[in-house]
Amino acid sequence: MRTATIGTICAVTVLTLWAAGARGETRYVSADGSGEAPFTTWKTAAGDIQSAIELSSDGDEIVVAAGTYQVSRTIIVDRKVVVRSAMGARKTILDGGYPARQIRCLEMATGNSAIVDGFTITRFKEGVRFSHGEGTASVVRNCVIARNAGHGIFFNHGGCAKNCTVAYNGGAGLYAYDMGGGGDDPDNMILFGNQKQFVRDSANIGLQHSCTDDPGFVSTEDFRLRPDSPCIDAGGNQAWMNDGVDADGGARIQNSVVDIGAYEHQSPTSRPAKPTAPEMKVLERLAGTWDTESVNRVSEWDPTQTRATGTVKAELTLGGHFVVCRSFDAGGNLHGMATYTYDSARKQYRSWLFDSMGNSVEAVGRWDPDTRTLTFTAEQKSRVGWYRFRFIQGSTMEYAILGKGTRGGTLLDVHARWTRRK
Repeated sequence: MRTATIGTICAVTVLTLWAAGARGETRYVSADGSGEAPFTTWKTAAGDIQSAIELSSDGDEIVVAAGTYQVSRTIIVDRKVVVRSAMGARKTILDGGYPARQIRCLEMATGNSAIVDGFTITRFKEGVRFSHGEGTASVVRNCVIARNAGHGIFFNHGGCAKNCTVAYNGGAGLYAYDMGGGGDDPDNMILFGNQKQFVRDSANIGLQHSCTDDPGFVSTEDFRLRPDSPCIDAGGNQAWMNDGVDADGGARIQNSVVDIGAYEHQSPTSRPAKPTAPEMKVLERLAGTWDTESVNRVSEWDPTQTRATGTVKAELTLGGHFVVCRSFDAGGNLHGMATYTYDSARKQYRSWLFDSMGNSVEAVGRWDPDTRTLTFTAEQKSRVGWYRFRFIQGSTMEYAILGKGTRGGTLLDVHARWTRRK
């Protein structure tokens, strides 16, 4: 990896491209996909989760678009993959069609470190079952598991659950069978309205930071939390939450302490204040979660053309005066951060970019309303470069970076397309 260079100007996307070769594949599932293997773009996405899993290898990630999926066969997660929704559990529903279809939703192998994150699981004969095996490495989290005929979650010799809302199931919310102590206990769970909340059958495990009394749902159909809920700011923080999202697709921790269950309570104080500088309206367009597709064209630093996908999460902060972007590679690893603002005193846009190698770049920008383009420039020792956003429409941006040496050679030439998640 090069040290502080113009290449770090795009910590938000370039670092994901540089790291892409060492990561697993990202595969996509969408009702609108063409179903063309290997499902590595939204356009060619698989129509169901199981098809994507069967083509995956350890280390792959499967991203599922928002929608309601009629599940006709049990989804078997038998390898070390991450299966996550793109928009959170509230907008990504797995429907079992019970009693017409007599299946469980998920069968997870216990010890393979699989993660299932961000789904509503409903109308199945049973919700999630961890298959016979030792250990708690595999986990289901940020899921709403509700109104299934049998158990919500069944641990068979192993398994784990984090930050799930398990409600109104015909069996136990959580049934644990033949599990020894010393593992990773279920944590930050809401178990409410089930035939039984927590059953331990020869299982030496306990609930941590969890609620089995009335959690204060908005209603019996809406499992978000009321302002008076005892689950607000009552959970236990964990490292994965720093970049995680809740069932609404928002930040997993809204205040300093995570809420219990799948949803974070959205209080008025958690919403960013309106910015004082009207020029911040331009930067507000960056806010949200974006899927990125990048092409690194042939240049002095990159003799062969490469492609990569990743994710950028951007949010307003500090009263709406700044936008902070975090860039992740296809494996979900954080590789860069950027901060943007409008400096009213200097009458210019400003940005600061940082990467995981400790490099940083400062740049100044200008907005062209005619072309809807925001361009930042930076000079660094013997190099100069620019990067720009061009807003095509509300859900799409073009992004480009060009780095030049003082002798005119092209050091870096990157073009990317950002698509906002719905």
